[in-house]
Amino acid sequence: MNDNQYFFFEFKKQRQKQLLVYGGLVLMFLILSIFFIFQIEDLSQKINDIKIQTLATQQALDVFSTLTNEQQQAQKYLERLTKIFPNKDSLINLATIIRDKSLTYNLSENFSFGSEFQGQEEEIKNVGFNLALSGSLDNFLRFLQDIEKLPFFIEFSAIDVNNVSNSNYQINTAGKIYTR
Repeated sequence: MNDNQYFFFEFKKQRQKQLLVYGGLVLMFLILSIFFIFQIEDLSQKINDIKIQTLATQQALDVFSTLTNEQQQAQKYLERLTKIFPNKDSLINLATIIRDKSLTYNLSENFSFGSEFQGQEEEIKNVGFNLALSGSLDNFLRFLQDIEKLPFFIEFSAIDVNNVSNSNYQINTAGKIYTR
């Protein structure tokens, strides 16, 4: 073999080694690229799942915040309603209050509780009453104005006014007192 042939043969051998090494590197790069593409897709799916979970958590927190605010507002209304609609037990004092107010306005009174409507648990309950008053009409009107200021929700369903003498009237009323 002459030197040219030997040199050519060695060059060819080196070229094959280089192609083999570079081909292996390219093949390894392709395999790693495919592996990383699948890893990136998997990570991308996990990131999207975390975003969806974060969004759902944020929405739940927003709803919770809204409900907390609404609960605080509802608590204020409940306190007001509790004052307007007292317990049935607190009605015992009402007879005394009416007697005292009628004496204040120089009215003779006869007060009695009537029937009681129990209703369902969530319904407003009520107790009927009858009230007979004697005295002047002006004193009766002032008496009613004072009764309206009481912490009870009182509904008058009937008022019958009879003139007994010049300035003396007989007033008969019936109504309901709402309770909780």
